[in-house]
Amino acid sequence: MLHSLFAGHESFSPWWPYLDGTRFSYAFMDARGFGDAIDVAGAYTCDEIASDVLLLADSLGWREFSLIGHSLGGMPVQQVVLKAPERVRTLVGLSPAPANGLGIPDAAYPLLAEAAHKVENRRIIFDSSTGGKLSPHWVASWAEQSMRAVGPDAFRGCLDSVNTPDFSAEITGAPLPALVVVGENDPATNADTMNQTWMRHYPSGQLAVIGNAGHHQMVETPIALATLVERFLGDWRERGGLVLQTPEETVLVVAACLLPANRFEHARCLYRKEERRFPMRLIYSELWMTVCM
Repeated sequence: MLHSLFAGHESFSPWWPYLDGTRFSYAFMDARGFGDAIDVAGAYTCDEIASDVLLLADSLGWREFSLIGHSLGGMPVQQVVLKAPERVRTLVGLSPAPANGLGIPDAAYPLLAEAAHKVENRRIIFDSSTGGKLSPHWVASWAEQSMRAVGPDAFRGCLDSVNTPDFSAEITGAPLPALVVVGENDPATNADTMNQTWMRHYPSGQLAVIGNAGHHQMVETPIALATLVERFLGDWRERGGLVLQTPEETVLVVAACLLPANRFEHARCLYRKEERRFPMRLIYSELWMTVCM
């Protein structure tokens, strides 16, 4: 899973109790400059995140996998498809950035850019992206949590990276199964936007709109989202589209992004409600991630 511009892997924690660990294995990743990798240096670009995703998959021994990206994370998951199309089984975007970039209007860009270091800007953005329907306490709490989870350099670098690139010509026509999910209260990343982008890029794409939700369905409507996503993943598997090497499907939840951090010596594995620690080493570096099995 790859997280959004405003959070690390912990933004998915309200979702975890409702994911079926008997059918799927999920890896939740922190991108460089986010979450527990907040001090990890990098270029802070979506392309770098995509490359790091492949390093993580290699370290886990996952030859093939599905990808889930939330918001910002929706762009690097698509770049993984360009880098290694034979490895990606299915693609899920949760209020995702499109392949042709966000295209933020000039008048709105300062609000987002200054959110790199202003908590008040993040409050405004959280409130707007959920349709102004959530409590001021929740909005303030998530804005404060966001400030702690995302470094200003990573925020600004990834914002610039997700705004202007356009690889839609390269990705359009990709045959893999894709699901895009939006909330009915999200004023920007809505069904109209997805019909103009993701649904045109992926001929086998499906679009779902979740009621009573905005931009953060894993927090606002976690049960409905888990049901929808796992039904999509399960339906594709049952149609015979996948040959498994293990009893369960492997899913890289690229909701935010992830990766290599020489300073992180262990991966945290959440199995049901137990926490175990074990080394996860590469030849030249180590990874930090959360794996739900």
